[in-house]
Amino acid sequence: MDNLAYEAEVGEIKEDATATQDSQLEAIIVRIGDFGRFQMRNYVLLCLPIICSTFHSLSFIFTASTANHRCYIGDCDTENSSFIEPWLNFTIPRSDDDWDQCNQYQSIGVGCDEDTFNSSQIVSCESGYKLMDDDGSIATEFGIYCSNQWQLSMVGTVSFIAHIVGMPMGGYFSDRYGRKATLVVAGVLSAITGLARSHTVGYYSFLLLEFLSMFVGSPLFYIALLLAVELVGFKQRVLFGMIISLTYAVAEAALGYLASLIRNWRVLLRVIYTPALLHLLFICYMSESVRWLLSQSRELEAAEILRDVAVVNQRQVNERELSDMVRHNRKVISQTRAAGGHYTARQIYNALGHRTATCCGLWLIIVFISMGLTMNSMELYGDKYRNFGLSGLVKLPGVVFAMLLMNRLGRRWTLNLCLGTCSISLLLMVALINEYPTVSWHLFFLAQMANIGSHMVLIFFTAELFPTSCRSSLLALCYIIGRIGAMLAPSAQLLISYYKYTPHLLFAALGIPSSVLSMLLPETSNETLPTTMEQACALDIHSSRKSSASHSTG
Repeated sequence: MDNLAYEAEVGEIKEDATATQDSQLEAIIVRIGDFGRFQMRNYVLLCLPIICSTFHSLSFIFTASTANHRCYIGDCDTENSSFIEPWLNFTIPRSDDDWDQCNQYQSIGVGCDEDTFNSSQIVSCESGYKLMDDDGSIATEFGIYCSNQWQLSMVGTVSFIAHIVGMPMGGYFSDRYGRKATLVVAGVLSAITGLARSHTVGYYSFLLLEFLSMFVGSPLFYIALLLAVELVGFKQRVLFGMIISLTYAVAEAALGYLASLIRNWRVLLRVIYTPALLHLLFICYMSESVRWLLSQSRELEAAEILRDVAVVNQRQVNERELSDMVRHNRKVISQTRAAGGHYTARQIYNALGHRTATCCGLWLIIVFISMGLTMNSMELYGDKYRNFGLSGLVKLPGVVFAMLLMNRLGRRWTLNLCLGTCSISLLLMVALINEYPTVSWHLFFLAQMANIGSHMVLIFFTAELFPTSCRSSLLALCYIIGRIGAMLAPSAQLLISYYKYTPHLLFAALGIPSSVLSMLLPETSNETLPTTMEQACALDIHSSRKSSASHSTG
């Protein structure tokens, strides 16, 4: 179907028909309770995939962490020797204000005194390594030190690649076979592959199972998000989105706490992957998305779920309203099938190409900035597990602030404000860093909060911009582009050789045009979720009408 055909399909007559069907569903949801016991039960269930997704995607930070070590000095070290000893001054060279982890001074004699080591000759560790603590990662078990440490960073790279490959598959199955079925299969398979990874006996088998577990589990987060927002009214979508986002942040902090208690990587994997088997309970206790069922012309199943919602929420459902909704939905679906049935990539491009490109650009830049700020953040002193937990908790105020603004300012202006605040804060930080370091630290903290807020708004905003029939696939595409941004973020570190704060200036420079780019998207606040392509296209018309009305009022 070409662009002209789509423009004809979003004309006044068809727009009225689709709007009627969608407004009927919204009215029914509000009548039977859009924030009742049924939705709260669903939220409690959806905490499982959100928590599992967080645990699984970040587990490599602990399972593949580098071991803090130094050379084992055979003539000096004993079973009772400490990691720091006085004789290190003449046995091991200094590197970056610390002891070199991979080299020692050459031994030229027998005994542990300064005369038996040649301080002008540095060699690789001759007798193995001495560990600082008992952290049990694959580095210590598989002997991955020094020149082989690239194997540890490869685990994170493989995890990113698995997400990029797995997300489009998850999006396709979610749109084709349903949110619920995809969530159950992804959760159970991720549990099986993750538990299998905890029993691996070699590095390459670990790497293979890392890829498989991330591949099958990659759809968990965004499918849970879709299920959370597709059975609430538009007035409650922000609240549920905020709850989901806060759950992610708390889960990240909880992972740091668990890792501090469980120092063995095998036991840690078993603890965080076993709960994923509980996704089997979704077969009995989780309902399919009503909006997805309607997009598949399964109106009777959708109506039955709405009746169940009314019973659980102790409300009354109007059977006549259900009949009208079924009739209107069949009319809309028949029009869609007459236009070609399931939308092809060409049809989506012709209708929503600019919107999709804009979303992908925003995902690329925002995730690039987010990962870059994390890598360039000021160093926190103290226990690494506590610091990791705190890094999750500091996301809470950014999420809450952004989500509270979404209903007041709208999606576009909130995203614009967050991106602009992030860029301005970074520019001021660089300008004041030498004279006012404390102020600059707080500005950097503000930039991180604003960036986290923009990321959460973008996740939520993207889910509202696309029709039900291809929402999951297009959201997965945006996630993929975001993952590419995360993979590119380490390259910003190379700019430090030119100027220490060049990465911060780059992030600020990217954030300013992104804030302008966000204004090209249609406003979705107080709009029903689009079911068909025509309804999604009509968002542009509704948004322009709102802008015209606000200008005329002003």
